[in-house]
Amino acid sequence: MRSFTSISFRIFVGAPIVIGALVALGGCSDIITYSKESRAKGMELYDQGDYTDAAGAFKNAVRQNPADYRSHYYLADCYAKDQAYHQAIQQYQTCLVIMPTTLEGTDDRPLRLKALDGLAAALAATGDPQAETDAVSQGENAQEKYFLLAKVDRHLGDADAAVMAYHQASLLDPKDFDIAKEYSLYLMKLKDIQAADPELRRAYALNDKDDDINSALREIGVVPGPALKPESDLAKPLIPEGPIPMVDMSKVHLQSPFRGDSDTATTGVDTTQSPKD
Repeated sequence: MRSFTSISFRIFVGAPIVIGALVALGGCSDIITYSKESRAKGMELYDQGDYTDAAGAFKNAVRQNPADYRSHYYLADCYAKDQAYHQAIQQYQTCLVIMPTTLEGTDDRPLRLKALDGLAAALAATGDPQAETDAVSQGENAQEKYFLLAKVDRHLGDADAAVMAYHQASLLDPKDFDIAKEYSLYLMKLKDIQAADPELRRAYALNDKDDDINSALREIGVVPGPALKPESDLAKPLIPEGPIPMVDMSKVHLQSPFRGDSDTATTGVDTTQSPKD
């Protein structure tokens, strides 16, 4: 695998055009409505397996509304299914560029992961020796670039390079569950239990509800539970940590059950009587 730092990043030239189109679209509700209708037609054809005609509908959708990242994704997928990989790559790239420009797209993590998977598969399917270089020129940030590179290397059958890329991605963002999950499950697929064990535990600490991670842990003889989580994530006791503070007893007043003068009422002891000999 080529060194990540030795590869010059190429700028996705379509991005400025796409962003400019998004600005020009502001307030065009009719156009967005037509775009949704075209996307709905495209989805109907897509579900029927008619990817060529579906691509035509999705092209109409993105022509009417370039900000429709879902239509860009499905257009890319149609191209990929028809083995038009270079066109698929362009649309996957466009989808990934557009997503952070909208609130809905920013929060749509499942579709972003699908777009990364599709882009990786298309890059590898071209047979272009530049596939790895192209992979690391994509992505929203450094960890996503390595994440994409790992996916490409998997498709190319280079397990060692894929493991290296996954490891680098996890180092850059150790709290990204999607990276941790995919990395650990890939190590399980390679039957590298020794390396998979700590990665599965880390993924579990990030999300203890994931069925795939829980199943993989049981497969290597580890029972999922609180013991796998770091101490900082466990329930805290009601008593605060550290020494118990001292109590100033001179400021403590006991309520007497007796009625009498002020001294007696306050302490329950009659201080007016002199001690007996």
